[in-house]
Amino acid sequence: MVLSSGGDGVWGKNGYPELYNPNDPNDPETALGQYNLTIRTQEEMLEIVEDLVFLSDDLLRIDRVNVEPPYMRLDPIVDVALGEPLEVSGTTNREEGYTIVVTVKGPVKLALQTATVEKGTFKAAFETSSAVPGTYTVKADDGEGNNDTATVNILTALTPATMRLHKSWNFVSVPKKLAVGNNTFEQVFGLVNTSGHSSFFYDVKEGWTAVNSTEEVIPLRGYWVYSAETTLVNLTYDTYPLRTPPTRQLYKGWNAHWVL
Repeated sequence: MVLSSGGDGVWGKNGYPELYNPNDPNDPETALGQYNLTIRTQEEMLEIVEDLVFLSDDLLRIDRVNVEPPYMRLDPIVDVALGEPLEVSGTTNREEGYTIVVTVKGPVKLALQTATVEKGTFKAAFETSSAVPGTYTVKADDGEGNNDTATVNILTALTPATMRLHKSWNFVSVPKKLAVGNNTFEQVFGLVNTSGHSSFFYDVKEGWTAVNSTEEVIPLRGYWVYSAETTLVNLTYDTYPLRTPPTRQLYKGWNAHWVL
């Protein structure tokens, strides 16, 4: 509550020269001394002050603030491949400009990073080229016992002969023809835990079409594949040296193809 004595320079409807005597709360020569202030709740003090200014030219401004313990909350962290930057972000109620310490520990310990609070958020990025694949624990700490932790996977770096499927639905394709014996949907994706989901491709005439396990994986055709967990799929390409690069026909309307 913010009070002003108004235009007459005195307090309350009875015009006391002083609002409050900090050395004697019951001082009868002050406006608030007319009330019993001992052990009052916030609500009761508000009622007293509102009564004090009633029928006077005193000005009262009421505002509220939320008082809560400091907190740190990490945002969900996306798995990254070895060599890709690991980006960490979060929210906090620490004041603007406060420094947050962020650490990443797992099979190896990455270099510590600090993040500055800006508008209730903080961000940090870690170089992963010196890491090894595995599960890491990310921790954000304000240095005063308030922290949050999360886990993230640093994955094996992809090669032209590997494909990574992330947890949930993936839209994938292959850039060129696969070798016979390693080119059907069962041979390529048979070890993927799909949790019973079918895989699909989009046909202009038929719409979304479920893939048969014996079908060949066609280069540049986009497939929707579900994976229950992050999975690495190995690809074996046809090595015939005179084979021309694959092409895909685009039809009128929507097409679901990859351009590499």
